[in-house]
Amino acid sequence: MPAPEVETALMALPDDFRAAVVLVDMEELTYEEAARVLDCPVGTVRSRLYRARRQLFAALGDHARRAGYAAAGRGQGS
Repeated sequence: MPAPEVETALMALPDDFRAAVVLVDMEELTYEEAARVLDCPVGTVRSRLYRARRQLFAALGDHARRAGYAAAGRGQGS
C-alpha cells in the first residue's frame, strides 16, 4: 500500500497516465503487456509513463526528501 502522499499524487494523474503507472510500475507488466491491456501502441505507453513519472516526481519531491529518498535541493537546479 503506497504512502498517503503517493496515493494522492497517483489519484491526481489523468486516468490514462495512472493506468500506465499502475500496470508497469506497480503490477510490473512489461510495456508490451501494458499496451495490450490498454489497447494502445507501446509508444503510447512509454509516453504516458514518461509524462506521469515527471508529474509524480514534481508532486512528491518534498515527500521524498522527508523520507530520505532524495537529497535536499535535488531537482531545484542543485
